[in-house]
Parts: sequence; structure tokens; C-alpha cells
Amino acid sequence: MKTTLRKLTNAVLLVALGFAVYYAGPVAHEMLTAGKADDPLPTAPALADGPAGAEGNAYLKQALTALERQTSIAAKASQTGFIEGRTIESTGGYLQQGQGQGRRFSLRLVGRVTDEPVRLWQVSNGKWLWTDLAWGEANDVQLRHVWRVDLRRLRKELADPQTEQVKPGEAAVDSLDPNLWAGLGGLPMLLKSLDANFRFELPRKMVLWKNVPVYAMVGYWKEDRLAELLGDAASGTPTPGTPPARMPHHVLIALGASDLFPRRIEYRGGTDRLSAAGVSPDQRYLYTSDQPLLRLDLKEPNFQADFDPEVFEYAAPHGVDWMDRTSERLAMLRHRREVAVAQASNPTSGARSR
Repeated sequence: MKTTLRKLTNAVLLVALGFAVYYAGPVAHEMLTAGKADDPLPTAPALADGPAGAEGNAYLKQALTALERQTSIAAKASQTGFIEGRTIESTGGYLQQGQGQGRRFSLRLVGRVTDEPVRLWQVSNGKWLWTDLAWGEANDVQLRHVWRVDLRRLRKELADPQTEQVKPGEAAVDSLDPNLWAGLGGLPMLLKSLDANFRFELPRKMVLWKNVPVYAMVGYWKEDRLAELLGDAASGTPTPGTPPARMPHHVLIALGASDLFPRRIEYRGGTDRLSAAGVSPDQRYLYTSDQPLLRLDLKEPNFQADFDPEVFEYAAPHGVDWMDRTSERLAMLRHRREVAVAQASNPTSGARSR
């Protein structure tokens, strides 16, 4: 049972990195099926639908563009979450340097899941993307999970051949276009995945932590993405339905009013009191969840930080078997691109029906 909970918490921790927000492949399977094989999935008693006709994703895209164009970022990071009766608490920092395909970043978090130590590090030097998740004591290699993605291969195989045939005097593709590089990790990947999976209301101007003006938005699952996810986890066939309680019912994001930097991202599960039917839209903005599935806070961003390039380098630890997940990520990004193309040709795709 402890191993099962660890796997499920494993998936929840990766939400902050943008992996589980895509809800694809093995992470989605863990989120949907973790637990005893004969245990029914818990679902929320009565979920409130998101409002029709509201669209805040344009603001999320602006935030992604602003984030991608920063040449340097350093921010304090902290996570709080509750899953299957276990508490997730961790603190650390996020560093980002460079732009486009030259972007480097590092997210380090250290904390505990109830009584068990956990350390999470995702780091990229622009060539490789490494994720290192360790449980228990530092010398216990059996509880350490490491994998990498070859970013050079992704860029090569996802490149548009037409961009290599630009004639002199013609406009070439923007090397800072967030749609090209956001899927390769870090905070840009997180914002990109939120935009791909959730339909956000128009933002409300509020104050976070008593002195930080923000634009807050609540997002609800895009129906086609939820149906696809529920189908993928079972038979591979899209299935309409309600997300299980261990998956987000909705998400709240707060963007800095002056810089659009993400200050808070809070995922609320199906059993959260703020997910229940009858809860007013105002309550979802005004109240912080008592037991969020996961809440990521980013404080005191510094956009003039200077780093030693070595902070973005990683060497696989001795004695730890690591996996290469480049092909898995490549398939995921190709699929997301196909979905984006389909949605562009059919503007009503992903709209919420009443």
C-alpha cells in the first residue's frame, strides 16, 4: 500500500513540473488507477460546472510569451498538497536563464510527504532535460528515480521543414515563439500545459499575500481533453465523464499584475469544498483551498539574476539506473500539436457544452 501511495504522490509531485498537467501516458494512469485493483475510484458527490462563454486563455498565452522572453529568472518555490490522506510539503527555488532553444532552467524542491523525506530536481542545460526524484535517505538508490529527455532530438524531429526554406528577405519563424519551446520543460511548459487542458475564465484583479497585485483566473477542463484522458486511462477511446476526486476538478492561477509571472497555481480535487455544486464563482477566487491537490507558490521573482552555468548541469548518480523518455515525450508533443491544429481548424473544439 505504501508503494502505491508513493506512486500516486509521485504523479502529484510532477504536476508542478508540467508532466501531470498534460495527463498523458503512465502519469495519467497512476492518477486514475492508483490504489487496489478492486477499489472503486472515488468521485466528487456533485461538481459545479464552469461558466460558459468565458475565455481567459488569451491572458495565459500572454503570460507564456512574457515568461519566454525573460533572459533571467530566480524565484523562491514552495509546494503544499494533500493526496490519499498524506500531506506534501516542500520548498526550494526555480532558476531560468536564456531564451528559446537556448533556455536553461532548474527547479529544486526538498521536503516531506507525511513522514517520508522527498527531493525533486528537474534541470535542463538546453541539451538534456533531467528529472531526479528521490525518496527516503539520500543513499538509498532503490528509492531514486531518474530519467532524461534529449532536447536536441526533440527540436530536430519537431522542426517544421518549411522554416528551413525561408528565402532571403522573407520573415523567418520567431526563435522566441513560446509555442516552439514551451513543451521542453520548466515554467513555460507548465503554462503551456494549463492552456492546452483547461478553459479559463476572464481574469479578476486581486491581491495575494496582502501586498502582491495579481490577475487571478479559474480554469475548468476542456471537455475534449477530459474525455480523451478518461478514455486513454481505460480503453483508449474518448469517454465523456467527471474526473475522479484524485484529479483536479479545476485550477486557479494567479499572475503578477505587473509582469504576468505565475505567483500561484492551485489544483483543487473533486472532493474539495471549493469544487462542490452550489459554490459561487466569487468563493473560488476569494478562498484558498484548505486541502488542495497541489499548490505551487512562486515568490520574490528576480529578473536580473546572474547564475553560474554549472547550476544547470547534471550528472547521473553512480549506481542509479535511469531511463530515457525522449520517445515518450516526442509522441506526446506530436499529439498535442495535432490537437492544436485540429482545434485551429475547428474553433468550437474544446468548448463547454451546457
